[in-house]
Amino acid sequence: MKQILSVIIILLSTSLSKAQTYIEGWRVIPFSQVANSSLLPQNQRLSTTASFNKLKEIEPTTTKKAPDEMTGEYWLIDSMLIQLVTRQISSEWPKNDLEDFRLSLIQMLVEK
Repeated sequence: MKQILSVIIILLSTSLSKAQTYIEGWRVIPFSQVANSSLLPQNQRLSTTASFNKLKEIEPTTTKKAPDEMTGEYWLIDSMLIQLVTRQISSEWPKNDLEDFRLSLIQMLVEK
C-alpha cells in the first residue's frame, strides 16, 4: 500500500510541476493587470512550450533554445505570434523613453 501511495504522490507532483506556464520572465506581470483587450483574450494565450514550438516553426534560426528562455505572454492571432512583456515601472525598472531612439532613427533616414 505504501508503494502505491508513493507512486501516486510522485506522479501527481511530476504532473503538477509540468503544468502549462503562460507567463515567464523576471518580474513579468500578466497583461490583464495592465490593460483589457478583446483582441488578446486571456483564454487564448499560448503556453511557453506551444509558443516556443511555433517560434521554431516560424523562425528556425531563433536564438531561443528551450521554452524556459521565452519571456512574457504569447498569443497566436491570424497566424502571427504576438509577444507582450509587461513589467511594473519602478526605480529598478524605469520607464523606457523611446523618444531618443525615435529621433535617432529619423536622423539615420534623413542622412541617407
